[in-house]
Amino acid sequence: MKQILLDELKELQMQILDYVDKFCRQNGIRYTISGGTLLGAVRHGGYIPWDDDVDIQMLRSDYVRFASLWKETADKHPYELVSIESGNNKGYPFAKISMPQTVALVDGVERTGVYIDLFPVDKVADLKDFRRRHGKALFYYRMQMLNFAWKRRKTARLSLSKMPFAWLCSLLSRNSLAVRINKIAQKKEKADCPYCFEMVAGTINKEPIPFEVFKSYEDIPFENRKYMAVKDFHTYLKSTFGDYMKLPPEEKRVGHNSNLYYWK
Repeated sequence: MKQILLDELKELQMQILDYVDKFCRQNGIRYTISGGTLLGAVRHGGYIPWDDDVDIQMLRSDYVRFASLWKETADKHPYELVSIESGNNKGYPFAKISMPQTVALVDGVERTGVYIDLFPVDKVADLKDFRRRHGKALFYYRMQMLNFAWKRRKTARLSLSKMPFAWLCSLLSRNSLAVRINKIAQKKEKADCPYCFEMVAGTINKEPIPFEVFKSYEDIPFENRKYMAVKDFHTYLKSTFGDYMKLPPEEKRVGHNSNLYYWK
């Protein structure tokens, strides 16, 4: 297998993002670059220098439509949609658009290779509703992490008190846990709610975002290209990162460091 280095990884991710952007525009689907990708666009004009992934978000209604349309034409796409809706979620409670001829090796365990993450954004009624449902989602998300940690046999990272629980988690299917997280996330989908949140991502210590933020979009520069982003990115970034224009301490300027390879 041939290893994929950082500059090549970023170019492959951009190719996937270009393809997804075209697919969304052709089908009238709204999305926003999000998380560190949106922060990088605003603060750096592209990738955060130490970052090595791409994130996008959609409201759940657009996410479901995206997955449905993609599945209908799956044999025509050069990339694979890894999601619950496509029937091959591989344990993820969100979606990945991946390059099928690549693989990541994490402590000897194979995972999805080169990809971009696609997160659904779900409705939230109020802070009480957010904390209750988010807490449940995080509980199952941690079970997934323990499941994966057990498979990696990285027992040194788990305290003795957690080992029995990690063993129990190893008996559960990561796919079934992902389905449970998604059910919790969609509890308010049919309601008229003032807030929303990326409920399925396992994110800790963040507050919900006003639903209004996800109603207006504009194109924003990223690595000499332009992609969709929420127009009120200030509210989004402040809610997500706090003082988002301030650089983090040097010790926190790290990427994901996955060992990525071409199959052939």
